[in-house]
Amino acid sequence: MGRLTKLDIIRPTLINYRKEDDYFSYSKLSTFLKDKVKYYKKFVLKDNSIDDDDETKELQFGTMVDLFITNEEDFDNKFAILKELPSPQMRKFCNLVYKNMKNYKEFSEVLKQSYEDLKDWNGGKLKSGFKNFIENFDTDVPQEYFKNILDEKIITDEVSRSKAYNIAKKVKSIKQFAPKSESSEIYRKFQIVFKLGEDKFGAEIDEFEVCHEEKKIYLYDYKTSSFLDNFIFMGFLKFNYYLQSSLYKFGLIEWAKNNLPGYTVENMAFKVMDSNNYMEPLLFKTNDWHYESGFTGFFVGKKYYKGIIEIIEEIKESQKENIWRMSIENYKNKGIVNIPNFSKE
Repeated sequence: MGRLTKLDIIRPTLINYRKEDDYFSYSKLSTFLKDKVKYYKKFVLKDNSIDDDDETKELQFGTMVDLFITNEEDFDNKFAILKELPSPQMRKFCNLVYKNMKNYKEFSEVLKQSYEDLKDWNGGKLKSGFKNFIENFDTDVPQEYFKNILDEKIITDEVSRSKAYNIAKKVKSIKQFAPKSESSEIYRKFQIVFKLGEDKFGAEIDEFEVCHEEKKIYLYDYKTSSFLDNFIFMGFLKFNYYLQSSLYKFGLIEWAKNNLPGYTVENMAFKVMDSNNYMEPLLFKTNDWHYESGFTGFFVGKKYYKGIIEIIEEIKESQKENIWRMSIENYKNKGIVNIPNFSKE
């Protein structure tokens, strides 16, 4: 069972944003909850090779929609549209080459190591030998894909781009997404860094509206989902968005203290769009209970969702003990788990 932590032990302090700072974020906390090994590789070993799983693809599609809503001019700086993609195996190899370029001086060494890494990823063998594989890598389609990886572009296709554009276009006319006042100021893709206790956190807020008439700040995040009506369980809980809603409000409160004293920050609302563009967008609103519970943890039925405070503590213990392949609880119990008694009814 998890434990609940009192929110009033947190003492926040706003600090200036600097790109070189290494700080916690919603993304880091959520990754740790879902996959400790992935957290270790990505944030401890600094392995930034591009993931190719379904969740990553959905996040990338959501990023496209975000850009068309908030900063369409920046699309070409972040995305590349390719008519043809290499095979999944060759895409993985391209990503491995990009990663290994940081570790080896000679490109020939990079290619050899990447081939060996691909072999390990593929279960220890490949149909094509090293020479033939590199010859294939040197053809037009893999090279165009690899060039865009070097440029740190997210790769997509014209169909996905068009779908994202049409979803963003629809959003702009949705009544429940409209500003509270014509005189409101709208901030988008707003970066802040703040402190929880002694720990630095960073956030990039999709959107917030400063309504001067009400002296209120309305906080929003954009999401796309293929399960719109079931977003609460298949999005808000499954992808740990409850962490995001609490962290972002917390950081924005601190920003407002310095920049808009006397203004109240409302709880986060999610502007959720159907990724298939069939269903009408919906606005999912959180309340004070969600805000506090994001820090302290909560139960839904018998399932416990860890809060921000507890997750930070576990990350620090994992770093201290260098334990990433089991939970801290199981580590302390020396790898022994007692199966509980179950009800017969």
